[in-house]
Amino acid sequence: MASKRKNSDIEGGVSLAKRIKPNSEEQLVQSDRLSKEQKKKQKKTKKKKKKNKPSHNEYLREQEGECFYDNEDGEQYPEEELAGYELLMHTKDTLPPAIKKFWWRRYELFSKFDEGVYMSEELWFSVTPEPIAKYIADLFYHLIPDATSCLDICCGGGGNTIQFAQYFANVGAIDNNKTSLYCTEHNVAVYGVQDNVWTLQADWNEISSTDSDSSVNVNWIPQELQKSHANKTFDFIFSSPPWGGTFYNREEFDLYTMEHFPIVQFLTQCKQYTENIGLYLPRSSNLDQLSHATFEVFGKDAKCRVIYINHKGRPVALLALFGDALTAYIDELDNQEEEQLEQPEEEDEEEEYQK
Repeated sequence: MASKRKNSDIEGGVSLAKRIKPNSEEQLVQSDRLSKEQKKKQKKTKKKKKKNKPSHNEYLREQEGECFYDNEDGEQYPEEELAGYELLMHTKDTLPPAIKKFWWRRYELFSKFDEGVYMSEELWFSVTPEPIAKYIADLFYHLIPDATSCLDICCGGGGNTIQFAQYFANVGAIDNNKTSLYCTEHNVAVYGVQDNVWTLQADWNEISSTDSDSSVNVNWIPQELQKSHANKTFDFIFSSPPWGGTFYNREEFDLYTMEHFPIVQFLTQCKQYTENIGLYLPRSSNLDQLSHATFEVFGKDAKCRVIYINHKGRPVALLALFGDALTAYIDELDNQEEEQLEQPEEEDEEEEYQK
């Protein structure tokens, strides 16, 4: 009988008053009071649950660039106040349907994903996976071991920026998307390399255009960097320009019409600040176009070295390298390989002659 009474209490004072015939008017009043208190409690709990879904996320207002956090209790702003904001931290349930398929890649994109990495919807399919970003940064370090400064154009969520900052003391990160740049600024701090990184929200095509007197525009570059690099501002420039989303042409990617960054124009712009350039491009990029662009921008004797990047046993992209500092070492390796391949043939011919 006692246990039944307890269950009724949980159900609420109204049902308790109806089910149990009160022995006195006082008991009925107590039941009504209980009813009001429990109703209040239920309402409060319901409200709290609504606020906490989803909890511990951050929203970014794109129009004004203002950031809003959950408070200490995990309470969220009402939905009507979040128009124009974007969720930057996700669970699988909060990802948009078209992006859910990328959830399983979260630790490939950022090994420290669980430590609070920020990614907008677009970044889930455009960030360079961390193992590839590590490989590229390590490659540049070995090709130009004396380098101290580099620029990451179209930095996105900072996948490449983070890894470059592990090796180089002065890494610039540029993007025209304030949400992406905000993610980069946060993510470099998650990885503890924020002291090696400076950021700039800007349109590359605008800041790289020449001044009225045809001189190179360097006003956007930090003063210290301008002083330390008198001739060319950066030891190298890296960029993973937009490929056109998940529906880019996988048969043959046209570099001449690459959105916002046609290859000849882009290389010409980058060459104002350094001779050494690396572009992370689709594996289906037109190699003839790459070759012609190299001759047009760097001259007939110039070389472009292409490295196909495999991930989990399949080719996923190519890395195009321009500039003597980046291509010389690879040329040397190729020459050594050619010599090694030729040597056994000569020995075989000599042995055959002796017989």
